[in-house]
Amino acid sequence: IQLDIYNIKGQRIKTLASELMKVGNHEIEWDGRNDYGHCLGSGIYFIKLMTEKGVNVVKMVKIGR
Repeated sequence: IQLDIYNIKGQRIKTLASELMKVGNHEIEWDGRNDYGHCLGSGIYFIKLMTEKGVNVVKMVKIGR
């Protein structure tokens, strides 16, 4: 899988996972930081999940720190 977070401008800001995973349910937490460890502000972000079966994008709203 490839699991990334994008900002409203479409820029990739964080890669949460880039690995092979077994079929099933998995949990991955995002601490609100970018790839450089900087805490990101409130706003709209997009989660993009790519698997061998396709791509799924979901909008998310981050509130507070």
